This record gives sequence, C-alpha cells and structure tokens, in this order.
Amino acid sequence: EGPLPPGLERRADIVGQSDHSIIIQVDEEGRSNELLQYLLQNGVFVHAFNEILPSLNEIFIRQVKSA
Repeated sequence: EGPLPPGLERRADIVGQSDHSIIIQVDEEGRSNELLQYLLQNGVFVHAFNEILPSLNEIFIRQVKSA
C-alpha cells in the first residue's frame, strides 16, 4: 500500500502490477530481504510477502541455455 519508491526499477524487475499488488523479480539469492527492507524504509506498507521459487524445469532450462 502506498506509492512505489523511486529507483525501485534499478533494484529489481517489476514483472506484474495491479491496483493492490506487485510482482517483483530479483536475480540474486538473499536480495529479497534487502528489497523488502528497502520498501518498508520507503513507506510502502506490505500486507503479504511471498517468495516464488523457480521450478526444477525452469532451473534445468536456464542451465541448458547457459551451457
């Protein structure tokens, strides 16, 4: 709840957004905690926080593409 802080796009990719929710993708493990702290410090009221982990299939496809 509240406006998104300026500079959020530099910290993470906004994958989806609606009136009362936002889906944000971070690249590195552990950055989700930093991002959550950043949002709270900038006046964003967080009702829920759910970490979406990649499936084994998504991990496999990434590994094959990078090889």
